[in-house]
Amino acid sequence: MPQEPLKLLEKIIYDGEFFHLGTRLYSERNKRLRIVFQAFSKSRFSDDEWRLLNINFKKSHKYFRNYCRKKLEPVKQGWLEQLQSKQGTLS
Repeated sequence: MPQEPLKLLEKIIYDGEFFHLGTRLYSERNKRLRIVFQAFSKSRFSDDEWRLLNINFKKSHKYFRNYCRKKLEPVKQGWLEQLQSKQGTLS
């Protein structure tokens, strides 16, 4: 990460893979993803660690198709701001 798809189909697939980052489904999907990450890595992430991982990912992620940049990017930025506002509030 971050990916750099070159062909149109690659861009469509990549944007589809991360479509949820710019929707109201993000929060619920992120909770599920945390469970998968923890099971796969056989480790636990504190709330702060998980939040920082998400902040860094969102900062490096970009959408490639016009629709996603116009419709999803503003929502994704809202989630990023929300995560950043909570940074360091949990132990």
